[in-house]
Amino acid sequence: MLSACSSSPKLFWDTEEGLDQSARSTDAGASGSSEVLPEVTTQPQGGRELPMAQNIGGAEQLPGKYSTILAGSKADLNSRSYGQTTGDLFSATVDAMVSLNYPVDVVDSSGGVVTSDWIRKGENNPNMPSVIGYTRHRYIAHIYHDPAASSNLSKLDVYVLGQVFENGKWTDTTLQYLTEELYSAVNEHLARLPH
Repeated sequence: MLSACSSSPKLFWDTEEGLDQSARSTDAGASGSSEVLPEVTTQPQGGRELPMAQNIGGAEQLPGKYSTILAGSKADLNSRSYGQTTGDLFSATVDAMVSLNYPVDVVDSSGGVVTSDWIRKGENNPNMPSVIGYTRHRYIAHIYHDPAASSNLSKLDVYVLGQVFENGKWTDTTLQYLTEELYSAVNEHLARLPH
């Protein structure tokens, strides 16, 4: 060892250095080991189950907590039908929002609902005067089985909640034509699914 390094802490050890004699003489996997390992089970703990594709978005009505968000707002509703299962449509909707860099807020598979957080358009600082104004919007997408159709027809309702920044506060407004980008991305993701 170099004399300049003699006072430095040791950085490398041999593989058996620091073990006592009994640990060196017995193999870690030997039957003489007194250590008892817990048994691994493959059963789910606490009765939890993963949502199955056939259980996604059962009701035509939007679940209550999302209906209260829409109550009294000036939401714009667009609806389209798809010849896909609710599971495939739900998955494509989540993937579409993520690929569009929408800030996904809630993914509720049992209710068939995917929501985004607020997406802001316009200039960056609402405290500065703006020529074009400031708007923001969020999506509530509801996927469910179409009760009036065959077993493999699902619907995607997209609610757009819009707000405009006026007089120092956000007020509700109707913002239209904001769903085309989302529907286009959903169609792209559905086309990628194996048939």
